Amino acid sequence: MSFKNQNIIIFSQMQFDGRLESTNYTMAKHLAKDNFVYYVDRPYTWRDYVKFKNTPGFKTRRPHFFSSSNSIIETEIPNLKIIIAPPCPINQYAARR
Repeated sequence: MSFKNQNIIIFSQMQFDGRLESTNYTMAKHLAKDNFVYYVDRPYTWRDYVKFKNTPGFKTRRPHFFSSSNSIIETEIPNLKIIIAPPCPINQYAARR
């Protein structure tokens, strides 16, 4: 199987700009050399939205949270786009722990 000239979507639980670079994001960058790749970033929860509102990562994502026409972050790699989803509710089960 050849991965050339394909459209690839990667859903990740790792943020593209985390302290430690995500293996999924590294793989996305390599795949984007010969393919068109969308990297769907881990969504912020509303708790993250409040907790991280003054961080560089939040400031990068904020313009993209609530705009379907502006939900993509361009990268230095032309064939790699990062999709930012709007904040999502907190998992109620996890919140009770």
